[in-house]
Order: sequence, then C-alpha cells, then structure tokens
Amino acid sequence: MNRCLWVTAALAWALVLESAQAGSTFWPGSMGQQEAGMSGSPVKAPIPATPISPPGPEAPESHARWSGLWTGWMARNRQLDVNIAVTAISPEKVDVVYAVASARIAPTESAAEGKFVDNELQALLPSGALLIMRMVTPERVEISYDGSKLSGGTCCTFGVLTRKP
Repeated sequence: MNRCLWVTAALAWALVLESAQAGSTFWPGSMGQQEAGMSGSPVKAPIPATPISPPGPEAPESHARWSGLWTGWMARNRQLDVNIAVTAISPEKVDVVYAVASARIAPTESAAEGKFVDNELQALLPSGALLIMRMVTPERVEISYDGSKLSGGTCCTFGVLTRKP
C-alpha cells in the first residue's frame, strides 16, 4: 500500500473512532420500528452469573437506570440471542458482561469495562469489537456491535434489548 493511501486510511479510521467515542454512532433509521422480544436463535445465550451491584449515590439517575440484566436479539432475522448484565456503575467506569449465542456461534460471554459517552454506554470487548448501547426508554435499549476492526469481523450488527426482571 503506498504511503499516501495508508495515511488517508489511517486518518479515516481515526475519525471513525473519534466519532464513535463522541456519541455520534450511526443508528439505522429503522431502529425505532424494530420490535423488542425474543431472538430467533435455537441456541440461547448464557445469563451472566456475575452479581449486580446497586449503583451508589454518586451515579446520576441517567446512569443508574442501566443497572441490571438486559435481554434480546441482534442481527438480521434476530439470529443472535443476547444477554447483557450491567453489573457495576461508578463515575469512572461501567462493568458489563456480554453474552451471545446463535446457530453458528457457541454460547459465550465476555466481561468488559465501559463508559458513558453522551447518551450511549460504550464498551470495548476483549475481542476488540465495540459494543454500543443507547437507552430509548427505561425498558428499551438499542444495541450496536461494531466488529469492523476484527479480521473478517462484522462491520455493524444492530438489535433491541429489554430489561429482564
């Protein structure tokens, strides 16, 4: 790759990362029309067993309301079963456990540290993928999985989560 093309690609990627960190994530216009509910996956994601710590008084209400277990789906035809536990919230970080499964993906879970960026909760998974969630209502979260930095990774997959009692 010639140097000019490489520099252009590097600058473009830096802008994408900066944009994601600034909370200006791309969300499809049809997200609001997607219904919450169960996935279509024949394989269910594990429910994270990590205990959920109640947020302390230092957590603003807009952050504290994320605490708990969220469940739903991602990908076309609801192919992925997803469970996310927001296990701890502090002013510096948010602890998240992401669990997923599908007919092609064995049940797996990953712990990650996240942070609030504008109205989004963003967490960099150990795989290098970026998990981005935005709360639309106290009972509905829209989720984006950006694996574009991964070798052969999925660029963007979207879905809907609801609070699990």
